[in-house]
Amino acid sequence: GDICQGREALDAVEFQTVRDPGFGKVGEYEANDGYVLVERLLALRERLEDSHGSLSQAFRAMDIQGRGVVSFEHFHAHLVKLRLSRVDAQGSLRALELFKMLDRDRDDLISPTDLYRAMEAAMRHLAAA
Repeated sequence: GDICQGREALDAVEFQTVRDPGFGKVGEYEANDGYVLVERLLALRERLEDSHGSLSQAFRAMDIQGRGVVSFEHFHAHLVKLRLSRVDAQGSLRALELFKMLDRDRDDLISPTDLYRAMEAAMRHLAAA
């Protein structure tokens, strides 16, 4: 798949490409696997809301430095803290997949806008399935 299509592909339900400059191509997902990632994203939303009361409170908890953005390191550390991820290669890879789905503008940081847009896209994707 084309890297430029990465985020729009989630909405198009064709494929989702997850890339990271440090790791190169991490994985390419066909429609069925894309559906699994959407399910994981919505499960993450549920766990974050259960733990923090709302997505905005969850974001504030992940934004350790108060910069208004969350790095992968802080995102993964928060998932580990909530026991949603492990501190190993597989845990990092699975967290990176979610992070890339949340990073809608592909700047390697999650903003509140990224978080809400990704969750909205996941809900639309699920409703269309």
